[in-house]
Amino acid sequence: MPMSTMDRDGTSFSTGTPGPLVLDGTTKLQLGVLLSCSLLIQMGVGMIIVALPMYASGLGLGAGGVGLIIALPQLTKLLFNLPLGYFIDVVGRKPALVLGSLLDAIGQYGTAVASGLRQLALPRLLIGVGSASSACSTQAYTLDVVGKFPQHSGRLLGLIQAVGFLAFALGPELGGRYVDCHR
Repeated sequence: MPMSTMDRDGTSFSTGTPGPLVLDGTTKLQLGVLLSCSLLIQMGVGMIIVALPMYASGLGLGAGGVGLIIALPQLTKLLFNLPLGYFIDVVGRKPALVLGSLLDAIGQYGTAVASGLRQLALPRLLIGVGSASSACSTQAYTLDVVGKFPQHSGRLLGLIQAVGFLAFALGPELGGRYVDCHR
């Protein structure tokens, strides 16, 4: 039987072995959405990273161009994370997740059809906004789900992270195979 104790700042946490993890249908659905999002996003990122040098070379860009392609979305994330975090708390997790995923997809498509650096900048910045929205809403959603089962938070977070790491391990392999087939 788990025992509850408090740390110095008054936060309660469990010690000992937690009981069985029993999830209701809604929580299983929510966890499925989180795992699916993590799987798709991490696999896609892994696939793209392998192809970036070839893509940048095709646009006449060198290593600095690859760096710029990677940096532009990160800059936008930096600027939009806090306002989007507030937006997510106001409108909810699901609308922000869907909107962020759509913006990210539009930016990815724009990246794919760009013929030069000028055409590439706006889609890469859009990816950053979409990614910030979907990442913040996914993390808030994760906290909502995990918060229902504080005695199993480590197990649930471990599962979510394991799926993400598995996807990021598979993504570069698939991306590498794709690049090898299209040289």
